[in-house]
Amino acid sequence: MTGNQTGKRLILGALGLLLTAGVALIWRRALSPAPFSQDDLLEAEPPPTPEAIPRWDDEGGALPEGPPTALPAGPTVE
Repeated sequence: MTGNQTGKRLILGALGLLLTAGVALIWRRALSPAPFSQDDLLEAEPPPTPEAIPRWDDEGGALPEGPPTALPAGPTVE
């Protein structure tokens, strides 16, 4: 067997081992239990409503409670 054929066999063998290791890793991850279940998702707290999130003005001060008020009408463009 020539040196060129031996090199090809070594490269193909290494690629085969990498492929086998990759398939084994994917198989192992597919069979492992999930980090959380559907029941965990159902028991989670719902996200806060928009009213529960504090609002801030441009200077960093808290805005008054309650629904936002309408902006005053600006000048009209003719």
